Amino acid sequence: MAASSSSSSLLPQTLKVGIVGFGAFGQFLAKTMIKQGHTIRATSRTDHSRLCHQLGVPFYRDTLSFLEADNDVILISTSILSLSEVLRAMPLHCLKRRTLFVDVLSVKEHPRNVLLQVLPDVMDVLCTHPMFGPESGKNGWKDLPFVYEKVRVRDEPRCSSFLQIFESEGCRMVEMSCEEHDKLAARSQFLSHAIGRILSEMGIESTSMNTKSFETLVKLKESTTNDSFDLFSGLFIHNRFAQQELMNLEHSFEMVKQRLRRGTSEEQNLSKDKGACYYWLQWHAEMIQTKWKTKVGGDLQRYGGCDEWTVVETCKNMKVVVSEQLVMVEACIHMDEESVPVVVKVEVYDGVVNLEISEETVVVMLHICKVYRWLPRL
Repeated sequence: MAASSSSSSLLPQTLKVGIVGFGAFGQFLAKTMIKQGHTIRATSRTDHSRLCHQLGVPFYRDTLSFLEADNDVILISTSILSLSEVLRAMPLHCLKRRTLFVDVLSVKEHPRNVLLQVLPDVMDVLCTHPMFGPESGKNGWKDLPFVYEKVRVRDEPRCSSFLQIFESEGCRMVEMSCEEHDKLAARSQFLSHAIGRILSEMGIESTSMNTKSFETLVKLKESTTNDSFDLFSGLFIHNRFAQQELMNLEHSFEMVKQRLRRGTSEEQNLSKDKGACYYWLQWHAEMIQTKWKTKVGGDLQRYGGCDEWTVVETCKNMKVVVSEQLVMVEACIHMDEESVPVVVKVEVYDGVVNLEISEETVVVMLHICKVYRWLPRL
């Protein structure tokens, strides 16, 4: 990733830019291009002829006429989900001159791949993502990031003139591969949209006692739900890194829930009567997989030829000796130079190891649980 000065050393030319997809974002870009003196033409599946008339922009209902209009640049501003369908429906073989195709979608690998598939080889391809929109860019584009990759560019002056549209408005120009863009966008843009949508499903609203943090959450919800769900779907479906980020979000949420439950359970357990005969400590299989293997409904299996190991690296106080039958475990817990012998019964089911310990060791065991955040279950 590199910030770059893409075209400041070149004299920019006035461009004839044809916009495919004249929705809110296409209109937003067109207004600045018109202000800079570029000629704009538009086509869209929705009839925007009245709006285009107000802007002084020719509107083409017929894509063939649009392609024959002698455009220097064709800017693709469709939705992510409709991109492939729209481009494949256009008679691109009728193009009579070399043209620079530019996409401004929020994912990058997908439009790059589609453009390279459907366009004649002589056409130039520039993949871009203006990382702002009508709301965030309403007061100007200064210091707002504009990400781009020159995928296939032969006419450098024309490409530089297009990039100058954004550079002259003060955008921070960032040259980056489509793959790297999608990796970063999955964590930033998709994750923000996902959390915003979750907050919307929760129905959070501003209150009379908002904290600054809560106000930030409300604004996140509002900004993401202002965008269409199609955009959110496109960010997920057509960014191959988004699935992993969603899994990371789910996993992290579960980890937070577990930590909360551990604290609650530990507090409850410490207050219980110590007169019960048996206490249970539950270890999940993944916590001990470096030392034991577990099978659902099966036995514990040893690694190597040793019968003695430290069960968990963070716990230096417990060692376990596994008998040949792999049914009974004898453990010795060392606390303050004192040893407390324990007979521990092992059961394995559903990938969980349950250890039944004797009453005498409950205080010691609960102390270890507190230090290492283990979960005692009584």
